Parts: sequence; C-alpha cells; structure tokens
Amino acid sequence: MPQNNAVGETGIRRYFDIQPGVSSNAQASLRFYYFDDELNGKDKDALAVFSTRNGLQDWALSGKDNAAAGWVVKNGITQLSRFTLADAKK
Repeated sequence: MPQNNAVGETGIRRYFDIQPGVSSNAQASLRFYYFDDELNGKDKDALAVFSTRNGLQDWALSGKDNAAAGWVVKNGITQLSRFTLADAKK
C-alpha cells in the first residue's frame, strides 16, 4: 500500500514500521528492498528513503546513501519510525 504525504504525493507500494527493541539511541542502517511491481510509477534511479514519526502525512526525506538494482540503503539512522521509498528528484 503506497503512503501519501500532505500534498498527495505517493511512495512505492511498500513501507515498514520499525521500532527499537532495547535502545532508542542507536545508529542504524536500513537496506530497503523492493520489487519492480511495487514502484507505483516511480523512477527507481531517483528513489530515496523517506520517514515519518507519526505514520501519517508529515514525510521527510531521510536521504540516500546508495542505490542499486532492487534496493536502496540509508546509513546513520538515529530515529526509527515508518519508512518508505519515494522519488527524491522533486
């Protein structure tokens, strides 16, 4: 299910809710895999990681450290929340 932001833009058809198990002060890396049929019309060369703390419409670009066929990785994540991929060229 694609996630929408406050102005109606959508991400891909996949998202994850990630919560800390023990410590909320960790440095995390997220390798986000996707299938081509989940792209929802997005350009895979422009994908970046987006996150929201409340799981609603206040999505923020978390950044993109690397992109490759079928996945995007984001390093240095300090706050775990809901994550999706969307077009970062806008």
